[in-house]
Amino acid sequence: MLLAGKVALVTGASRGIGRGIALEMAREGADIVVNYTRSEQEAHKVAGSVETLSRRALVVKADISRAEEVEAMRKHVLKEFGGVDILVNNAGVHRHLKSWKIDEPEWKRVLSVNLDGVFLCSKAFSHEMRVKKWGRIINISSIVAFTGTDHEAHYGTSKAAVVGLTKSLAGSSQATGSQ
Repeated sequence: MLLAGKVALVTGASRGIGRGIALEMAREGADIVVNYTRSEQEAHKVAGSVETLSRRALVVKADISRAEEVEAMRKHVLKEFGGVDILVNNAGVHRHLKSWKIDEPEWKRVLSVNLDGVFLCSKAFSHEMRVKKWGRIINISSIVAFTGTDHEAHYGTSKAAVVGLTKSLAGSSQATGSQ
C-alpha cells in the first residue's frame, strides 16, 4: 500500500474523476477527506466506499472558491486528522457556451472555482506540509489548457492558469528561506 498512513483531501470528490481518485487513494492505504459543494448524498456514498476499504473517511462541505470555507475545512481536517499529506485539487466547473455568449458572472464563477479554489486550497493546506517537510499537491487541469476551444473559453483559460500556478507553486517549494 503506497499511501499507508497518509491523509488525502480530494476536492470535488463526490462524483466523477474526484470520486475515482479518492477511491484509488483509499485502495492504496490513504485516509480520505471527501470534499463536496452540492452532492452531499453522493459524498457520503464515497465515504462509505472508502470505509469498506478499512480506511477512515471525513466528509466536508466547502465551496473552495470561498476563502472562509476553505479555512473552516482546514480547521476541521486539522482537528480530525491532524492535517493533510496529499491535496488533490480536482473540483471544477464548466458550462458549454460559445465564447461570445459567456457573461461576466459565468466567467467569474468558472475562474473562481477552477483557479481561485486551487490557489486557496494550496495555500491553506501547504503550511502543515512545509512544517512536516513532506506533502504533495496534485492539481487537475485539462488538455483544453493547451488546445483551447470555441465553446469553453472560460474553462480553457482557468485550466491554463492552473498549469501556470502549478509551475509557480512547484518552483516556490524549492526555494529556501522564509516564505
